[in-house]
Formats: sequence, C-alpha cells, structure tokens
Amino acid sequence: MEKNLLIIESPNKIETLSKYLKNKDFKIIATVGHIRDLATRGGSSKMGYDAQTLEPLWVVPSLGFLTNKAKTNKQLIDKKEIIANIQEAARKAKHIYVATDPDREGEAIAWHVQEVIDEKDRQKLSRITFNEITEVAVLESLKHPRKIDMDYVHSQFARRIIDRFIGFKLSKLVVNKFHAISAGRVQTVALKFIYDREKEIQDFKSTSWWTIRCYGEVRKDKAELKLRAVNDALKNKVKYDLKPEKEKEEEGSSELKFKDKESVQMIAKSLHPTGEIYAIDEPRKRSKNPPMPYKMATLQTDAINKLGWTTNKVTKTAQDLYEGIKWNGEHVALISYPRTDEVRISETFTKVVEKYIIATYGKEYYQFRDYSHIKTTKTTTKPAPKTQGAHEAIRVIDPNITPSMLKDKISNDEYRLYKLIWERTIGAFMPASIIKTNIVRISNNGHKFYAYEEAIIFDGYKKILGKAQVDSEIKLILKDLKVGEKFNFQDQKLEEHTSEPPPRYNQGSLITALDESGVGRPSTFRTMANIGVDRGYVHIENKAFFIEKIGSTIIENLEKYFPDVINIDFTRKMEEHLDEIAEGDENWKKWITNDLSPHFDKEFINADKNIPVMHRERTGEKCPICGHPLEYRYTRKTHAKFISCSNYPKCNYAEWPNQPRLLNKKCPLCHKDLIERTNKRGQKFVGCTGYPQCHFIGNYDKEGNIIPATNKNKKKTTKKTKNGNKN
Repeated sequence: MEKNLLIIESPNKIETLSKYLKNKDFKIIATVGHIRDLATRGGSSKMGYDAQTLEPLWVVPSLGFLTNKAKTNKQLIDKKEIIANIQEAARKAKHIYVATDPDREGEAIAWHVQEVIDEKDRQKLSRITFNEITEVAVLESLKHPRKIDMDYVHSQFARRIIDRFIGFKLSKLVVNKFHAISAGRVQTVALKFIYDREKEIQDFKSTSWWTIRCYGEVRKDKAELKLRAVNDALKNKVKYDLKPEKEKEEEGSSELKFKDKESVQMIAKSLHPTGEIYAIDEPRKRSKNPPMPYKMATLQTDAINKLGWTTNKVTKTAQDLYEGIKWNGEHVALISYPRTDEVRISETFTKVVEKYIIATYGKEYYQFRDYSHIKTTKTTTKPAPKTQGAHEAIRVIDPNITPSMLKDKISNDEYRLYKLIWERTIGAFMPASIIKTNIVRISNNGHKFYAYEEAIIFDGYKKILGKAQVDSEIKLILKDLKVGEKFNFQDQKLEEHTSEPPPRYNQGSLITALDESGVGRPSTFRTMANIGVDRGYVHIENKAFFIEKIGSTIIENLEKYFPDVINIDFTRKMEEHLDEIAEGDENWKKWITNDLSPHFDKEFINADKNIPVMHRERTGEKCPICGHPLEYRYTRKTHAKFISCSNYPKCNYAEWPNQPRLLNKKCPLCHKDLIERTNKRGQKFVGCTGYPQCHFIGNYDKEGNIIPATNKNKKKTTKKTKNGNKN
C-alpha cells in the first residue's frame, strides 16, 4: 500500500513523475482538468451560484473527454469515477500532495480535491507546485508543502461568477434581440478590438508624397543617396514636408518628402552629373538588445506570425512540450510551464545557461540580464502573486538539448516550437548586437544629399536570433572618403508613396494588443482570439479578422447601453480587482455585490427594455419552396452558420453554405450531371456526380465557362526491394 498520494491534472505527466518518485512510495492520480464545475442552473439566479450570498453551486460533470496522445481517438472519462478513486486513495494514504498547475485555476482545482475527500483526510493534504517537470524541481517541491491559498481560490471564484453574471445576461440579450449566439465578457472585449480597428480602416484618409533617391559612384563603388534639404532659391517653389523618422533625429538625417510630383521633378532636373562631399559625420555605433524571454502572449504572437500557426495549435504544442515527449526511450519534459505572464528567469537556470553559452560561444557572448524586475502587464502594480511567485518565463529546461538533437526524434510541430523557445531562451542572455553607421554628406547644385552605410561589427544575440553575419570593415564603401572628393550622380529614382490604413488584426496582433492593454491573461488569450470566429461574429480572410454585420450590430448596441462595461478600461480594471483579491487585499463578494452588480443590473434592465428586436440577417434571396425571404441562422451546438426560411417553423427549407450545387450541365467524359463543390480552402470547383467511377474535375474561366482543370504530374515514387535495388 502506497504511503503517499500525488494528485495532478494531466495523465500525460504520470509516467515522468512516477520515474522521479520511484523510491518515494507514491500513488499518482490525474484529475484530467476540473472535477467540479458551476451548475448550469441553480439558485434563484439560475446561473450556478446563489444570487443572495454569491456562494457557488458546484456539480460533478458526468462525462468528459480525454485525449490520449498515443491514440488519435478521444476517450470518454467519468469525473465521478475519478473522484471516487481520489477518495479511496486519500483514505489509505499517509500524506496527500496536490500538484495541479501553478496558477489560479490550478489552485481552485486543488481546493475542489480537498472538498471532495473526507473531512478527516483533509488534515493530510498539502499543496505543492513546480514550474518544470524535472526531477530536481519535483523533489524540491516536496520539501516545501503549504496550505491551499484561499485568496487565489476566491479570485478564481470571482472570475467564474463574473463571467456567468455578465455573460449569461448579455447572451440572453443578444439571443433575444439580435438572434445571435452569445456575448460573454471575454469575447465581447476581443470583438470590440476588431470592431474599433475596422472603424479606423473605414475612417482612414490616405495621403501621398514623393521622394527622390539618387544612385551615385565614388571610387568605382556605388552607394545610395537620399535628398535631405533644398537650397534657398527653390525653397518657395516646391512643396515639401521635412518629417524626421524619430522625434530627436539629427537635423538633415531624414529623407525629404515632397507633396507633389512637380516639386520633386524640379529638383531632379536641376542636378549636375557630379556632386562634392562637403562633410563627413563621425562614425556612430548603436546597439540593439535581445528580446525578453517568452511569456504566453509573446510566444503565441511569434508562433502565429513566424510559423503560421493558430492559437489552438500553439497552446496544444506548448503543453505537450511541457508535459514531456518520448526521447531515447524516456519521457522527457522540454520546457517550463507555458501558461505564464512572467518573463523572470530563476537564478538557478541563469547559471545553467551562462555555463552553456560560455562553453559553446565564448565569454564575449554571455551577458547577465535580470528580468525579475520587469512588469509584464500594465495592470500589475505588485510583485508576482503568492502561488505564482515561482513562475518563470517560458524557457527550455536544458539548453544542452539543442533543437538539432531533437529534429528527428519528435514531431515537426514540436521541433519548430521548441526551436523558437530554445533560441529565445539562449538569446535573452547574450549581449546586444553592435551596428556601425557611416554618413557622408554631398552637395549638388546647392541641393544636399547624404549617403549612409551600416555594418554589424558584433552580432551578439543575433548569432542565435536572426543568424546575422558580422560584416567586414573592408566591405564598407564610405569609411575612407574625404571632404572634397567628387561623387558621380548616375541614376535618379522618383517614388510616390501612399499612406496605408492600419492593418486588420490577425490572431497574433490581436493577442499583442490585448496583452499590451492589460485586458488578457495567459488563460484567456486563446479563447479571446477564437471565440468571435466560433460565434460567427467575424471571419478570417488571408489570416486577418473581418467583422461580420452581426458582430458590428452587437458591439454598437452593447456599447450604447453598457458604456461602463463594454470597454477596455472596465476589463483592465476587472483584472486589477482579481489581482487584488488574489493578494488578499479585497473581498470578492463585497466587490461584486457593492460595485459591480447594482450598476450592471440597472444597465441591463434599460437595455432589455429599449433595444428593439431585429430581423435576422437576410441573404437577399427567396425561399424556393414558399417564397419567403431566406435568412442566416446558427446551430445550437456547433454554432455553424446555415441558411433557413424566415417562415420557419411553417417552412422547413434549409441549406448549408458551400454545400454541393447541382449544375445544369453534363460531364464531357461520362455525360452524367456536373456538380459544384467547395474544397477545404474555400475554392469552388466542378466535379462529376459519377465519381469515383469518373474523375473529371473542372474550373471556371473568366467568362464563367467550365474548363477541365490542369492536372499536375504526380511525383514518381520508387520502392526499394530487400536487396536495396529500386523498382
């Protein structure tokens, strides 16, 4: 009989932890996430908590899903069975350790475990946390058991109840008034970001300007010149704006911007074939520091932008690397806990990475950096919360395990994300790159130009991040020139520039905006970046968010009737309150009862009374059965968008977007009916109803006629026989 019981969240950690605790007499049980949840209906408010006392009403989900990494299918799990196993093991154990994830949600799960076991067994229960699944970290955590942090648990209670309190009522409103699906606190603020950006784009007024660049030759070497000023004689005849790239840029170092083509042509026509160097600036050196270690928001953003991933893929792959992979016959964890908003690196790991960098690249490539004092969110004014005090940035566990060592040992997705994290971890402790700039100033018929060149004279962290090459001083063209030398002007390039509106958000830039505004947390970024699409309020084209009409309608009305709730400042302040509850500086029930509830209830009553019920979005077409207008609806379970008759339920006509459409044309091969289909990329093509017997595939030409698709030659494959010969 085991003396100790260890309770964790994920079953994927059991194999690794069993190896580390093999001599400690432990039984390990996984909760597989939450074992209890707020009731779907309960109490006088029917929102999962008592409306008067705010006490949560907990229920045990009967079934859930467990994804087995070794299999492709999903297996059903019974939470009641898991609780029964925990209760039985708790009665037999001498000590009970709960090692759920080191965040507020993990703290709440630990509390639920404590609540479901017998009261006499609770005296044996302790909370432990570790930021990485290594033998050292796990064994060290057992030396520092503590009680469950109820401030953190209450902070999680407050978050869940606020989401129910606001989300359920807003959802009821948008369902009844706009025939939409839901409008939770989290999804609405993300949708507002997208809505506000769409307004910026619509209100944007483009401006244009012209520049002149000359390409010249000196000592048989070519250099690019930029016009930076005009002489007094032409000053009143041309229209230009001198707008420095930086606020404190040195005078004359920015490119001159002309308001019209005539002005820049006047300058170009007055230039002589030869100019003269009249001044040479002192060489300047500037340094660029490495980026900070990853936190969840920056990892999400980088993986989305650099790898082309989605938030779901980043989250899942990072979790897999944290829980561990099979390597050389063992289960090995590769990165620290990923759901973090810290960039701090522990002193212990700093020494490890110092040793690795010096041994691999030399002393000149290591620089100690202290990230512990950096505030990573604009809402946080205090040190890291108590149970997250051990939180670090997302980093590799062992820098000696290089990406190249794992390339053929793990999946390609795991390799690519690990490589991203490994490079960022190492680069964060390397010195700045140093760039040398030479500037030469040239006069031509009273017009002043400058030529510049840059060279990386020390790559620093870019040896890892960016793979920059150190430029040789020999390659520099301008470094040995002298005042008075001639500069031959050979080519002129007149360029028109047009200002562009701000780009639409993609998942990466939306997460960055949410993080910088202080309205997101590591646990909510994935949901905030996806839920608008899931609800049909936005769609994605070329990875960018485009807001739908229903999304705009919802935001416009919620902003009008809930001005103090549907705004970024409210969400930011709410996160501040949750932080203060976690620190024990605020009572969660008093905050909700006295500050939040009365004001929101008043706004909700006003909105419910005054927002008119709107028609569903119409397609512009008539029902082929009864002639009533067709409109868009959404399925209840999957929220899939489909087309339905507005005369429903009297008329049951419905059709799905992108469903196959029978064409009034025959297949040129077998003469059966042709059908229009849509592939996974949303592209339409024509196929034969005789498939798979007939393999005709066609596309539309510019006139809309059907033409056979061009078949690409498939790569020929060769097979090797047992003796190695190719067939």
